[in-house]
Amino acid sequence: MPVDEYHHDLIKAKHADITNSPGKSEAGSCQAAAFLQKFVEKDVEWVHLDIAGTSMTESSATGYGSKLLVHYLKNCI
Repeated sequence: MPVDEYHHDLIKAKHADITNSPGKSEAGSCQAAAFLQKFVEKDVEWVHLDIAGTSMTESSATGYGSKLLVHYLKNCI
């Protein structure tokens, strides 16, 4: 997932170091990855899996895909 300076600029905040809700939804998952990257040490490999769009309906969370991901992580890695 590409994360560049544009995405880091989106998460700058007026009253804090960063924000996870800048009021713009232009970059979506890349913007979220830029936010999460701030909490990961430089030498740690990590991944941002953005499955929120497929795991939600208008009124509730479905969890779609989450069980498969947990199964994969438990059995395949």
